[in-house]
Amino acid sequence: MPAPTALPEFLNLVHDSGLWDESRYQEVVDQIAELPPDPATTAERLIEHGYLTRFQAKQLLLGKHRGFVLGSYRLLEPLPTKGGGTHYLAEHVGLKRRVVVKMLPSNRAGDKRVLERFFREARAVAALDHPNILRLHDIGEANGSHFLVLENVAGEDLQARLARTGALPPGAAVALALQAAEGLRQAHDRAIVHRDVKPGNLFVCDTGVLKVRGMGMARALNTEADDLTKLLGNGDTDSTQADYLAPEQALGDPVDLRCDVYGLGATLYALLGGRPPFAGMLTQVLIQHQTADAPALTTFARGVPDALSGVVARMTARAAADRPATMAEAIALLTPFADKPAPPPKPVKPALLTTTPPPVAKKSSLSLIPPPKPKPKPKPRGDGRQIAVLAMLAVVAFCLSSIAVRLVLTR
Repeated sequence: MPAPTALPEFLNLVHDSGLWDESRYQEVVDQIAELPPDPATTAERLIEHGYLTRFQAKQLLLGKHRGFVLGSYRLLEPLPTKGGGTHYLAEHVGLKRRVVVKMLPSNRAGDKRVLERFFREARAVAALDHPNILRLHDIGEANGSHFLVLENVAGEDLQARLARTGALPPGAAVALALQAAEGLRQAHDRAIVHRDVKPGNLFVCDTGVLKVRGMGMARALNTEADDLTKLLGNGDTDSTQADYLAPEQALGDPVDLRCDVYGLGATLYALLGGRPPFAGMLTQVLIQHQTADAPALTTFARGVPDALSGVVARMTARAAADRPATMAEAIALLTPFADKPAPPPKPVKPALLTTTPPPVAKKSSLSLIPPPKPKPKPKPRGDGRQIAVLAMLAVVAFCLSSIAVRLVLTR
């Protein structure tokens, strides 16, 4: 549709978009006489009052009204991503819960390889329920696109943290790796291998909790039909993943949970040393994973104990048989080097005497019309008779004081 040039056209677009229910739409229409006639100015006011997001307003002002609602979810803002698919911050229409919608564009839905990888991520994540794994809430299809609904968390991934701070102190780095290992241990217990463990797929929430994400390459070991490599050939490797890729995985050989041990070990190497185990072009890095041992961390990373450097070297051994056999074994090896978690705060004893808090005044509903300024209260006027009486009393008091002074002087 063409861009709206008048306010009624703009409000009709909002109505057709499905962003508002009828009561919200009517609430705004009832105030149309008080709104600026220019759609852009009204859009700014709607953004200010929380009726629209800036992304929604921008699209509506361009005449676009479709695609804002996917099933039970309203799209709020696009989110920056590094991988495939399009991500949006969204809100469940009924529950008002903020989530992340990962949407596969309709022009890629016909690609068997892409679509299978997309739903494989859904199957892998849906089978897991762990505080250190990013939760999957829902899966759906709308407007010709398939989408996942994921937990919404605030924070940064470890790739961003490395770029921002460089190498981490050993105790802090190991503590983060252990959180990832706990999440991966549950996946392994359910016969699911992540196959893409790297700093960019380990997300640290603002609360300090680490969550494993990026399950798009996960494979159920006990489901032959889920082996996308066999069905569609190898080729899932990219330059980011290559830095943390187990040698057997790069060769297309069968993999088991020890490829995740390798990926976590290579990630910990980067957290401790500030860089991945190997450097160079993609082909050079892949060859080094096959033929060389990474430089010992103790040769360039400050404060890394020899024993910890040895554990990382064992986790990144070229032969899978030389690595810890399970994630539980890796956890046992790493735990002595981790910072101890802070003790929980002591509970505060309730006071013996408490006062009832004053009632909170209920806020009125939002209004797009600025409230009128309150008129100043008139100053109270005193009663005329009272003023006269006070004046007479003052005169009498003055006279009495004068007489008293004269009597004193004449004595």
